[in-house]
Amino acid sequence: MPLNHNVKLTFWWSWFENLSASVRSGDALSAYIYLISRRTSTVGIIQGINGISQLAAAVPAGYLCDILRRDMVLRSGAVLGLLAAGTLATTMSLAPTIVNLAVCAGLLGIYRGIHSVAMESIFADSVEAGRSSLYTKKYIVTVLAAGSGQLLSFFVFLRLGNRWRMGDCRAVVEAGLLLMLAPLVLMLFFNDDLALDHASEAVTLPDASGAPTSNAEGCTDGPDPELDMERNTVIDPGSELDFPLLPTPAAQPTSCCPPAVFVTLLLTLSDLLSGLASGMTVKFFAIFFLEQCRLRPATVAAVAAAAPCGVAFAAAAAQRIAARVGRVEVSICTRLFDVGLLSSMAFISTARAPAMLTVHLLRTALANSTRPLMRSVLMEVVPKQYRGKVNAFESITMFSWSGSAALGGVLIERLGFQATFLVTAAIKLAACVPVVVLCVTLRRLGLSGARDWRDGRAARR
Repeated sequence: MPLNHNVKLTFWWSWFENLSASVRSGDALSAYIYLISRRTSTVGIIQGINGISQLAAAVPAGYLCDILRRDMVLRSGAVLGLLAAGTLATTMSLAPTIVNLAVCAGLLGIYRGIHSVAMESIFADSVEAGRSSLYTKKYIVTVLAAGSGQLLSFFVFLRLGNRWRMGDCRAVVEAGLLLMLAPLVLMLFFNDDLALDHASEAVTLPDASGAPTSNAEGCTDGPDPELDMERNTVIDPGSELDFPLLPTPAAQPTSCCPPAVFVTLLLTLSDLLSGLASGMTVKFFAIFFLEQCRLRPATVAAVAAAAPCGVAFAAAAAQRIAARVGRVEVSICTRLFDVGLLSSMAFISTARAPAMLTVHLLRTALANSTRPLMRSVLMEVVPKQYRGKVNAFESITMFSWSGSAALGGVLIERLGFQATFLVTAAIKLAACVPVVVLCVTLRRLGLSGARDWRDGRAARR
């Protein structure tokens, strides 16, 4: 089945945007701010401003996506992105003060808040329900692009002398800003009229009485669709689903909350806690390797380039395993491994750099491997007319990710990196609880687990 226009464009956009973002907003920018201020708390505060601006922009962007057009919102984001890139380039060249850099972080946050909501919404509208592999493929493109961006940073640092200097970090960030032009142009060519109609609509889940609920009006209308009476959703007869759509079970859910809302709240709560935890450390790994492990810039860039390759491999493996075990079940396992490996980093001597880097790369791969699977679960239960608002609601997790960087910076200054790793691991463990609740609930409803996936797929064939 040929890919939808918006899906193909999203793949290309994801490549260029994340290639640029990993260079302009990666370790080089964190190091640049740290070299100016010599305080990890300052790095955290600027990242917090970025997160607040993302949240402030994403909420109205999500609302506009649902009442206007997603492609119009994307075009507006492209204009703001160009403004943000020009402002940061000018600031770093003429007046690189902390206040000015904070303003630039805010503008970049607004840009990200707009494009993340609109892009996820138009992509979900253009993907047939049940084809979770497209989410995984997009995610693999994203992480490989991020790795390529870090590889570019590696060569730039090598070319400039492989030292932590403000001028070298600025050159890397400016290279990323130049690359930003490509995704900004691509954002102009998305088209709501080319999205799928009923085939991308949310699947039906049972209400509190155990009866199927209609997630969208008129989901059975359309030219010549084949209606699956068990699931009450439209199926393209020529399509090949990666995971069967969730069947309507005979059992009744235990919650009085509508199932689609229940799933959304659980996943958002988990993402909120995970983002809160990750933000406390992710932006400081470069400084940790710089200060504690005494690594050179090119080495840090090489590690950052290798990490996405591990994530891509782990994501592909998770996709295959989930087909037998279940998407939520695989996510729980990878999250627990993440907690264990991050905790171990607090006890590994910084003098043992190879061991530290190995654990760091393995942890990064597992921690991020199931994000597309959980995204596909969420988008399969959210009706099209609410996806903009749900993606905006999920922007709270973006805020927690960047906003907690301010707290992380303070904790690192007062307690040290190792103690902050343990605090982060504890919060990540708490983030597993909503996913476990979701898994137990879906299993009781007969909507998860290896048997249901296999039986559903066999029935469809």
